[in-house]
Amino acid sequence: NYNKMKKLVFFFAMVFAVSMVMAQNVSVKVQSGQNQTADVEQLGDLNTSYVTQENKDNVAYVNQINENNWPENTTLSTIVQTGKSNMADVDQEHNGDLENRAGVLEAEVYQSGDNNEAIQRQGPHGQMGTSFALIDQSGNNNDASQHQLKYGNTAYIYQSGSGNVAMQGQDAPLIDDEFASMNYGLIVQSGNNNLATQSQYGWSNDAEAHQSGNGNTSIQDQKNASWVSEAFVYQSGNNNYALQEQLGSLNSALISQASNGNWAEQNQSSDLRRTSGYDPLNRAEIYQMGGSGNEAFQAQTTPGGDIVENFAWASQDGANNWVSQTQNGGNNYSTATQTGSGHSATLVQNQVYP
Repeated sequence: NYNKMKKLVFFFAMVFAVSMVMAQNVSVKVQSGQNQTADVEQLGDLNTSYVTQENKDNVAYVNQINENNWPENTTLSTIVQTGKSNMADVDQEHNGDLENRAGVLEAEVYQSGDNNEAIQRQGPHGQMGTSFALIDQSGNNNDASQHQLKYGNTAYIYQSGSGNVAMQGQDAPLIDDEFASMNYGLIVQSGNNNLATQSQYGWSNDAEAHQSGNGNTSIQDQKNASWVSEAFVYQSGNNNYALQEQLGSLNSALISQASNGNWAEQNQSSDLRRTSGYDPLNRAEIYQMGGSGNEAFQAQTTPGGDIVENFAWASQDGANNWVSQTQNGGNNYSTATQTGSGHSATLVQNQVYP
């Protein structure tokens, strides 16, 4: 009857109104102090932005696009700046659909020092799985950038010194528009004038760089098609250089530099994955713990599969030492220990597999 029909129409109208409310965007700005600037632009639905700025002369830009009205496609951004003259720029985009219900994108920036710059780029994101990025800078004159394209990536940058630069790209270039999935990146810099870059293309790779000295450089590059590989750099001395480049499956690399003016490079590549398990196919470790002016180079290649791993280990505790280890095939093992000064060592090993 007429009354029932009127109630039904009213019911559907209420459902539509509730759904419209639930699909809204949220933007909250809280600013105190002097000369703060915050520009927020959100397109689509289910975007949430929080901007809090204190002190003076801080600038925040947020641009978020969510192309589909599914709760799984939520984009979130949080910016908190309590120092002076900081800039934070966040750009996130979802393009998931009903079949590929993309997970949440999250980006957070906290800056309590002065004259810092933070840039975050995530997406376009069209697959299931949450991505998360965090930049926390409490020193002065630091630059940090993060660029993540695919799903399930996690990136952290912490900088408490001054004049540091940190860049992360996962399945994406290093920022000025440089794209991986299920990768993890961490950069921690507490010294001054350090540089750390991490680039990971592939699946389920890990990279960490820890720098507490001054003037150090760390470059970690896990190239296209890298799979379950890991790279670690620890630098507590000054003016050290560490380079790690890995391609393929199940590579593991570690560089630890605790003295000054040292140079370390690792280059590893593998082909087939193991049929079971995640043990490394190539494993390389360099320790430069004392003295200065030491140089160490490690290069390993393997066809992969179930071949026994290559392992290279080098330790230098002195000054002006030089070591090079090259191993091809599989089932190669080498160690080099140098104490004192002025030593030189070269090792080459090859195993041929049909």
